[in-house]
Amino acid sequence: MKGYLQRLLLLLTVVLLTNTVINAQAVSGTIFDDSGNPLSSVSILNKKTNAGTASGVDGTYKIAASLGDSLIYTSVGYKRNGIKVASFTQNIVLTSEVGTLSDVVVVGYGTQRKGDVTVSIDKVNMGDLNKAPVRSFDEALAGRVAGVQITSSTGQPGAGTDIVIRGNNSITQANSPLYIIDGFPVEGADNNLINPADIESIEVLKDASATAIYGSRGANGVIMITTKKGKAGPPVVQLNASYGLQKVTKQWK
Repeated sequence: MKGYLQRLLLLLTVVLLTNTVINAQAVSGTIFDDSGNPLSSVSILNKKTNAGTASGVDGTYKIAASLGDSLIYTSVGYKRNGIKVASFTQNIVLTSEVGTLSDVVVVGYGTQRKGDVTVSIDKVNMGDLNKAPVRSFDEALAGRVAGVQITSSTGQPGAGTDIVIRGNNSITQANSPLYIIDGFPVEGADNNLINPADIESIEVLKDASATAIYGSRGANGVIMITTKKGKAGPPVVQLNASYGLQKVTKQWK
């Protein structure tokens, strides 16, 4: 009886091992994005065995898995995708995940998360700026950005304004900031030529964030202006009109 049980256990062990060898095969395939292009460096994890791999340059991958195992596909900028293995050839499409613009800050080298930005960058609220009854955007900046002083060069109506960021840096030279309009550096820009209604956003770079990108030209700070551009969709017609009068309240003899 004892010998019979030993032979039975041995037979069951052989059957289980054979079944495991048959089921434990390699699942392979190609990973694409939602435009049909192959995706590289996508992480693939077998949730059952914790085995993992990554897709190659051409988007192909190969991982040990059995029928019914759960595979998890993850990649930065794409939605996480999980499937159950129904075939040993699995082609996957990952959908891009679009983040919100409010979570990032535009800097000279690209974009960064707000929590990662340690330099002094101020963004102007364009909604409040457009409500100001002024003829140019520089007048509307007065009192809206900390460390930025807006003064009139003369008392004459229609005269230009001087913008100084964090005080005067030079006694004999100009203290005007560098203007970056749609990516193009402009020194000594005439602010009356820019319609405030055409401005999409304004960022003010105050300290090392300016000089590290633009060198000595950004020593007095940088004002980055992005104008509005065309957008996909039906045509929209919008009219903004305003007028103003300036006069001298008292004339000296």
